[in-house]
Amino acid sequence: MAHVVDSEKAARVRRSDSVYKQIADVKETQWQNVGRYEKELQTAENSTNAEWALGQGMDSEVFLKRLQKLRPGFRMITYPLNNTKRGLFYQQPNGDLEFLMPVENGFTPEHSISEVRYEEERDFSVGDPFGGPKIERADVMKQAYLDENGEWQFHDRTQGLGWKRTPMRGKEIKRGWRTVLLRLIQNNWLRESEVEKEFGADNTNQWAGALGRTKLIVP
Repeated sequence: MAHVVDSEKAARVRRSDSVYKQIADVKETQWQNVGRYEKELQTAENSTNAEWALGQGMDSEVFLKRLQKLRPGFRMITYPLNNTKRGLFYQQPNGDLEFLMPVENGFTPEHSISEVRYEEERDFSVGDPFGGPKIERADVMKQAYLDENGEWQFHDRTQGLGWKRTPMRGKEIKRGWRTVLLRLIQNNWLRESEVEKEFGADNTNQWAGALGRTKLIVP
């Protein structure tokens, strides 16, 4: 009987250890993800840094003419309901236009510009991240905080103990001409070598990472 009890106890211990390991693995992954987002925005070369992203901007007509030097079939048509955007097309030999992607109309930054969005994450620096009771929003006193615009917020989504607001790269606001080139290369409309010969190489991690030359983001 004692042997059976000991075996059951050992099994419970193993199950408990397995559960704690799964929890630890999940929390470690969360830490790595948050670190990656934070590191991305802390580097100068990121799409939320408009000053860097502007780079060597050019007019969309100039960009189109340089594309046509590589493939004469490229065309741009301004969107009728949004004249800040144009559609990039490729005209087939039979005259049909194949839509490729939206681009900017007029001034086009070198790199895409993105907004900054904020996401609430568990702050495991509060208390023991691998033990103790789970901190729920309902269990902590709500407090006011300054948002990204420097304004006080008091609504139900206020940040409390055990939570933090992590800045992350949000949606694209303005598409850069290098983003367009990368997509054309990745979809086999252009070759990497001819693009870099016409437009010059881009010595950034984003360019090298998108082309598979290096890891895009190092955790």
